[in-house]
This record gives sequence, C-alpha cells and structure tokens, in this order.
Amino acid sequence: CEAQGGMREPGRAPSRHGVLAARDGIVTSIQNRKLAKVAKLAGAPGAALAGVDFHAPLGSRVRRGDALFTIHAETQGELSYSLAYATAQKDIVQIGDGP
Repeated sequence: CEAQGGMREPGRAPSRHGVLAARDGIVTSIQNRKLAKVAKLAGAPGAALAGVDFHAPLGSRVRRGDALFTIHAETQGELSYSLAYATAQKDIVQIGDGP
C-alpha cells in the first residue's frame, strides 16, 4: 500500500444510479459480460471513480425495488449512456421464483 500512496478511502462518483429489481424472487443468473459493459460505458476503468457496485449475488433473495447494482460515473452523460444500455438488457440479472 505504501508504494501506491498509502491507505486511503476511495472517492465517490458524482453521478450514481441504482438499477432496481422489478419483482420479488431469487437471483438465478448474472450476465457478467453485460455487467462489465455497463461499467465500461460508465467510464471504467479509465475514470477512477466509475464502475458498478453489485448488491445481489447469485442465490440471494430480492424484493421488488431492491437495488441489484449501482452504476457510478464521473459525468451525467456517461451515467445516462450506461443506464440506457443497462435498462435495455433485461437479462443482466435474472430473478426467478424462490423455493
């Protein structure tokens, strides 16, 4: 850590948006390549504060309105571009019926 400037808290992107579960259920699959594209469209890895925080691991129970993932971008334009792609991809996070 010292060679890279020491321990420090990561910054917070000024533009953020949560992608929410459309229904109750269990996370049954995650399309990692599409999720990676969401992060790239938001500016990652070039923009230090851009990327995706994933909140719903495989097998987790979610309720309608829970955040599945949050997109972080350094500009509103990048966030809009990434969010447009994310919302058009209905299968990034699949939610099925639970036991």
